[in-house]
Amino acid sequence: MVEVDRALPEGAYIILQIHDELILEVKEDKAEEAAKILKEKMEKAMTLTVPISVGVSTGKRWDELK
Repeated sequence: MVEVDRALPEGAYIILQIHDELILEVKEDKAEEAAKILKEKMEKAMTLTVPISVGVSTGKRWDELK
């Protein structure tokens, strides 16, 4: 999470962690860049024999996430 936070573009913030999920607030024009950074940093957080798969969803409200 620390590495994600450091790498996020201006206007993107981690606002909540729930178990294995991170909720970010991101300016709309930075959403794609933030999603790419989040996915990359979380998938490469540590080296394991089994790959980690990270899904990223976007929406204006939590109940709209796809």
